[in-house]
Amino acid sequence: MGCFDGEAQLGADRQYMGGEYGSSIELARSFAKELGMKYFAISRTDSDGHVFAFNEMRSTPKSSDSGCDKPCLDNDNYKCGCADELCGSLKPGKGEANVRRWSTYEVIPKKRSKRASKTEL
Repeated sequence: MGCFDGEAQLGADRQYMGGEYGSSIELARSFAKELGMKYFAISRTDSDGHVFAFNEMRSTPKSSDSGCDKPCLDNDNYKCGCADELCGSLKPGKGEANVRRWSTYEVIPKKRSKRASKTEL
């Protein structure tokens, strides 16, 4: 969906999870799905990081600097943003105390294969 440079830009209903969930696109998605949330935003440090799940965005993602392009550890086809030292010389977003770039995704249900659906009757 895009990238935010501040936690305050995410939904007011956001719920937090840290650790390995903040470096893995699949764990972050699972966290949001488990909570029944529509979106998640991820900000990776090294092998861990931060993730928020939420249903409503406060604004449109606006950031596009290099911190937004850090790959996820479990799948480098996805971006997991950055946090702290991984962000290098980037500055915190306006009004933010921490340097974070939040790569944001919408939770889209995985499609079931035709084969699986026939056997799960």
